[in-house]
Amino acid sequence: MLVTQVVQQLSGVSAVMYFTTSILSPISSNSKLLSLGVMCFKIPMTILPALIIERTGPKPLLILPTAFMSLCLVALAAGINTDTPALAILGITAFVAFFSVGLGPVTWVVLATSLPPHARAAASSVALGINWSFNFLVGATFLPLQQWLAAGQRSKEGDVFFVFAATCAIGAWAIRKGYQRLERID
Repeated sequence: MLVTQVVQQLSGVSAVMYFTTSILSPISSNSKLLSLGVMCFKIPMTILPALIIERTGPKPLLILPTAFMSLCLVALAAGINTDTPALAILGITAFVAFFSVGLGPVTWVVLATSLPPHARAAASSVALGINWSFNFLVGATFLPLQQWLAAGQRSKEGDVFFVFAATCAIGAWAIRKGYQRLERID
């Protein structure tokens, strides 16, 4: 399930976590305070999957939140592009919440439980390398990509989140297909 490592970072979570203040600053003068609020909201949300994963299993905690992350990113992009602060704030907060329930913690649980014991250490090392490589890639390219897609127009600064929304939608589909393949093998 290395695909979850790639999707986790290509979802845009690194960009959102690193640049929340600059993402929200064009639409709100309280971007620093809003950024702090989003980060504080993330903490209790990460506890939720620990409480429900035994009942639901990891599959729905990966697929459903990732699909909803896609919708949240569309809302964030629309909120930024239309200068609608409430929509942008709702989009970014819900995105972080769905990430915290799904791809954030569950990605690591799946890796440990879907591999035979003799392969876990090596696969975990590869997964960590993939994860951090894509984290770096997204963090380093976010602002230039945002500027390029906006082409100097303030009304297009949110377009970069449409790219991440598409990535989340494709990621949810890929994770679902991965589980279907695993179920056929078992």
